[in-house]
Amino acid sequence: MRVLVVSSGNSNSVSPFVMDQAEDLKGLGIDIDFYVIKGNGMRGYLNNLSSYNEKIREFKPDIIHAHYGLSGLFANFQRKAPVVTTMHGDDINLKRNRIFSLIASILSHQTIVVNELMLKSLITNNVRVIPCGVNSRVFVEYDQTLVRKELKLSQDRKYVLFSSSFSRPEKNSKLAFEAINLLKNKGVDCELLELKGYSRIEVAKLFSAVDAALLTSIREGSPQFVKEALATNCPLVSVDIGDVRDLIRVSSKNYIVDYDAKEVAKSLETIFIDNERSDGRKYINDIDSYVIARKIIIVYNNILKGKSK
Repeated sequence: MRVLVVSSGNSNSVSPFVMDQAEDLKGLGIDIDFYVIKGNGMRGYLNNLSSYNEKIREFKPDIIHAHYGLSGLFANFQRKAPVVTTMHGDDINLKRNRIFSLIASILSHQTIVVNELMLKSLITNNVRVIPCGVNSRVFVEYDQTLVRKELKLSQDRKYVLFSSSFSRPEKNSKLAFEAINLLKNKGVDCELLELKGYSRIEVAKLFSAVDAALLTSIREGSPQFVKEALATNCPLVSVDIGDVRDLIRVSSKNYIVDYDAKEVAKSLETIFIDNERSDGRKYINDIDSYVIARKIIIVYNNILKGKSK
């Protein structure tokens, strides 16, 4: 089976979780190629149509799998191959993106959303909930002393790993810094680390190096950050966003908090005092990336067998 993955590439690279999913599909025997869209907005996307159609003629895909709603709409500007569109969050949650995503979901042979809440925003019944998986071969727990030495981190300081770049407004680093400053004011030697510019292996090691992971976002679908924290047994403090509550519901040393700096700081301090790792890895079997890839292949096969649209 030949699958063309369509995704925006304005950051000069495909999103890591899109690339990870494609690699898992390759590992299960799917022939994968990529079409990376360059440009902003629908007008910018339309400038790619000629090269997109050329790519389809060359690769001859059986399925086109688009990631995010605008890419899904773009992917449907051809009718040679059926389209699967995965919605990841902002394509549904942000009003300016929603109309494009709604149209994409109607046109696509199958729409995938990454959490149950997103189902309510779509007007087609041809939708399945399949979150992105976590690579449990990459995201494993390392010896904290060794990885701190490797990453040049202090053995004595308390470290908290923030979920993304501090500059992304939707990730709400303001709340994270407020909580960290409250702890510092109490005499806790702690530091908030920005998740930016690391390789995948380095990110996996960071989860073992830090004392806690922190997610304070105002928008999320099914955050990979949380799944990676679970896979590495890293204690987590998170606001109740996306499917986080479902992901961590049975694991220990993980906390759901309100958008309140004092509550965030209190949960982080509890983790520091307990000084114990989570048991999250025991609960990731259903979201292992190979399990998720097999579910996606079932979607592909059903389309090719005529069971969808």
